[in-house]
Amino acid sequence: MPKPKQKNNYREFLKKKRKFDKKVKQGKIFKDTDHDGLSDYEEKYLYGTDPKNPDTDRDGMKDGAEVKRGRNPLGKGTLKDLFIPHAGNNYKPHALKPKRLLFHAAGVVAIKAIVVAFILIYPISAWLSPDMALAEAKKIIELTNNLRKAISLPALLESEKLNQAAYGKVEDMALNQYFAHTSPAGLSLKDWLKKINYQYAVAGENLAVGFSRAEDVVLAWKNSPTHYSNIIDGDFKEIGVAMADGKLNQIDTAFIAQYFAAPATVANLPSEPITPKLIQPEVNQPAGNSEVQGEKVNLTPAPAAINQQTTILSIKADPLNNEKAIQIKTILPEDTVSAEIIVDNKKIALNKESSQANIWNGAALISAAEEKNILNPLVPASLTATNSSGAAGYGKVDWDDVKIIKTTPLEHYQLYKNNPAAAMAPVMSLSNLYFKLILALALIALILNIFIEIKKQHPHIIAYSLAFLSLLMAMIIF
Repeated sequence: MPKPKQKNNYREFLKKKRKFDKKVKQGKIFKDTDHDGLSDYEEKYLYGTDPKNPDTDRDGMKDGAEVKRGRNPLGKGTLKDLFIPHAGNNYKPHALKPKRLLFHAAGVVAIKAIVVAFILIYPISAWLSPDMALAEAKKIIELTNNLRKAISLPALLESEKLNQAAYGKVEDMALNQYFAHTSPAGLSLKDWLKKINYQYAVAGENLAVGFSRAEDVVLAWKNSPTHYSNIIDGDFKEIGVAMADGKLNQIDTAFIAQYFAAPATVANLPSEPITPKLIQPEVNQPAGNSEVQGEKVNLTPAPAAINQQTTILSIKADPLNNEKAIQIKTILPEDTVSAEIIVDNKKIALNKESSQANIWNGAALISAAEEKNILNPLVPASLTATNSSGAAGYGKVDWDDVKIIKTTPLEHYQLYKNNPAAAMAPVMSLSNLYFKLILALALIALILNIFIEIKKQHPHIIAYSLAFLSLLMAMIIF
């Protein structure tokens, strides 16, 4: 409602307005001398405007048009009516009226929904540009060195050659659709180093798939003894990391390789082919955030209690009880007396087949919750075996089908929000700028509403305003 004549309070204004409306309904005709859309009676007794001047405040708009739009026909009142509580707006600034706040709230939610929808249809392969992949790789190196510094180890130096070798590995995994230390063509860590002519005394490899943030990858490696042993190995002097996008089982994902090495000198160049060294971590391996694999090769191979040839681990549906089961089949040395698989901290004992002494297998039913923990995302599994002399050894376990789980909508959104792609950054910046601008204006209006007329408050106005401010802050944070 526009501002009434100054000498009248708001109640008197409403009383006279009702009387005027009643006379109009009764058919009484009021004269409009200046033809501005307001009768002389309204201008004189209700709004205090000049009945002979169609534009009393000389702002280019007729008095009647201003009244219809809710503006003050006496001039310089638009901002005042919007933000300042006074008798003319019944101490309810127009900017804080519930209908206006609901309108802006709907607009804010609609804009946020459009941004979220745009993000969710934006593929990971489009996000992981070469610049972004390089930035994430640099961050992985930084976080890795932070772990080393925490235990007083010297930082690893970034090697462009190792970066090149790691990139060759991730590109090969993406192109040939596998996730393992040894490719379908039989290429392993030493082959990738040989391709770039890197002479080394000792080298190691950490792999990951299904990640999108450097922090998640390094945390998973830290929680896996085999990978952590590479990270904190004092023999390594240099590091290289590469990340590449691709699809695995028709799902967008990211392949990551982390290479460690110590350059060879003339004195320590190997005279014989390098043999893989079997690392023996703790048995109860924490689960990471996705599937990871770790391997180290050294000049002198360490003795191992087992010499695992092949292990197949899979999850199959059980039609009889509508559950799923983990199935394992592996070949172990003949002197093995016991063995078990550990998947997501679930221990599954293996039994020797009676027909063939060196074949071991096992199975265990898993609940829906356990299946989610194991496959969402896929976590590493480990094999331990004990021989007749009591020596225990460790081996890595390959899945017969790597089940990369698609990124959830929330993870997808958080990924792009925290690391927006070049094409998406302007969209997110403009939307956040709009939210912050509306938040600032609403906050100013609420503060003015409370403190200018502190004795005349409308609780529902304050409640609606606080709810609107909360919504805006949620849109900015989320």
